[in-house]
Amino acid sequence: MAKTIITSLVIILSIGVIIGLSSLTMTSPWFPIGTSAAFAAITGSVLAPKWEWFTKTNRFILNYLCHLAAVTILMAAAFYIINYAFADKESIHTVKATVERRYSETRHKTRRLRRNVYVNGEPYKVYYMELRFENGMKKSRSISLAKFNRIRKGDTINVKIAQGAFHIPVIK
Repeated sequence: MAKTIITSLVIILSIGVIIGLSSLTMTSPWFPIGTSAAFAAITGSVLAPKWEWFTKTNRFILNYLCHLAAVTILMAAAFYIINYAFADKESIHTVKATVERRYSETRHKTRRLRRNVYVNGEPYKVYYMELRFENGMKKSRSISLAKFNRIRKGDTINVKIAQGAFHIPVIK
């Protein structure tokens, strides 16, 4: 039981890592996720029976799908972590990026009414700018209100880029 819970938490944490670090990596998310899925599909025919402890069944297709999902997520998270954490610090350089647009999103805090009842609370804004790099890649970055008020569409922003461990650039 504890092993199942820990595995589920590691997979959920890995999804958070993928979401967080994919916005800092200068590649399409399909490359690391697709490579990880291919690796999981190849190893799934051999390692799928090992997932019986998690699924509590010996049905091959269910264990294979569980293996496919879990290994894809874990391998993609490992890719992003290694590429970002072991980026070459000596290769950090500044790249100019153009502000394509700036925008804000309105979100709502949650407010507790009573036990098990939550409603939308007061609204707040989150500010973003969408950058276009020289290679054509577009990335959205969260910014402060002060920076949001300073920048305009078409402005040029300096962004620090480093060469990742797998030679895929990362934003530092």
